[in-house]
Amino acid sequence: MIGQVGIVGAGLIGASIGMALERRQLPAALLVDSTPGRAQTAAALRAGQEASEADLVRCDHIILAVPPSAVASVLLRLQGLNLHATFSDVASVKTSVLAEAKALDCDMSRFCGAHPIAGRERGGPTAAIPELFDESIWVSTPTPETSPDARAAVSWLAEQCGGRAVEMSAAEHDRALAVVSHLPQFVASLLAAQLPAAGGWGPLLAGRGFRDTTRLADSDPELWVQIAAANRVALAECLTAHEGRVAAAIEALEADDTAAVGALLALGRDARQALPTKASRTPVSWTRIGVVLQDRPGELARLFAVAGDAGVNIEDVSIDHAADHPVGLVILDVADQGADTLSDAVRQAGWHALTLGHIGT
Repeated sequence: MIGQVGIVGAGLIGASIGMALERRQLPAALLVDSTPGRAQTAAALRAGQEASEADLVRCDHIILAVPPSAVASVLLRLQGLNLHATFSDVASVKTSVLAEAKALDCDMSRFCGAHPIAGRERGGPTAAIPELFDESIWVSTPTPETSPDARAAVSWLAEQCGGRAVEMSAAEHDRALAVVSHLPQFVASLLAAQLPAAGGWGPLLAGRGFRDTTRLADSDPELWVQIAAANRVALAECLTAHEGRVAAAIEALEADDTAAVGALLALGRDARQALPTKASRTPVSWTRIGVVLQDRPGELARLFAVAGDAGVNIEDVSIDHAADHPVGLVILDVADQGADTLSDAVRQAGWHALTLGHIGT
């Protein structure tokens, strides 16, 4: 049984894990971070208790929420301090991390590679939320040397944080993440870098589509340099394949081949519709409802309160709003069965509600 958990790295993921454990009323995680003040900030946000590396000797399981390039060296050092704990990490690349740990002669029986499939484009403890891992997949990449205790610790951790563990090989993980995570980061960053080409009006004319597709460009470049380097072969293959599709689109446009352009767009639409609405669920259908709100304090909070009083769960929310405009469109995604209830409640509260379409199956 796992009693005391330690978390090394009190950034977004580490602090969110601590908050999720706190939510389950488990013993406060011991938080260690090399950046001055970060563990203290995370502790103030109820992510755990600030501690030193020496305190980690009391832990049954230690989570290494550090950059990929640091996992192996930190693992080696902490295994020397704590001779009984199991360890896991949260790095979004696994093959290189495991290879480096083996090369340093870490005790691989006590280590199980892991990666919770969750995150935000902002980092640091102030971006952490206890719900970050709710209904998420928590990838586990054990090796033949991994002990049953270390494997069980990752499954336990995923469950306590609101997700579920799925085992796969490190190579399978890295190939898949190159497509669904690392490539989107590069595409978003490269697309955002095109904004100056739109001229001075570009930022003002950029609507929800541009903001949605470039959201990942807000991510920390230093972290992504490490991730890209650690998974460079698979990522380069993905970028090459993407380059081929871009070239095909250019060729179709230059030839005024509308059928080919349509086929490319349909290919993307059909592939995206295969995505489950939440990672651990089978696909469901949502209704997208738009609500026009005045740009004044308290309106958004009042809208959420109305939804809560109506008993409708908001699956996702976004805001389409120009800084110089007195109103904004708040877009709420809700399960189909709650759409009419929410629309009626919104109208009774005095707002205008629009049904904008459906998502999913």
